[in-house]
Amino acid sequence: MILGKVFDLIVLDRYIDLLATSDLQFGFKPHRSTNMCSMVLKETISYYVNDRSTVCCTMLDATQTFDRVEYPEVFRLLMSRQLLPVIICVLLYMYTLIIQLE
Repeated sequence: MILGKVFDLIVLDRYIDLLATSDLQFGFKPHRSTNMCSMVLKETISYYVNDRSTVCCTMLDATQTFDRVEYPEVFRLLMSRQLLPVIICVLLYMYTLIIQLE
């Protein structure tokens, strides 16, 4: 699926303005990493511990997140952002082909 990866990179490069996500997202973004998220968590915990407050934290294991993606919603979102229909069709074909191969 190297061609699919190349296609994804081209689409991301050309249409990054239509595919922008929240600035608060840490992973899967240029110049960002989960290290930043870890630092924010440590600083937040430190703030409350130094204030002698109780700190509670919930962790999320997202290792199988993409196994549970609602693909129809993804493609509706791409349409609402007015990505070119031909690109959406190619992506739809690629993802349905991958699902069939699994």
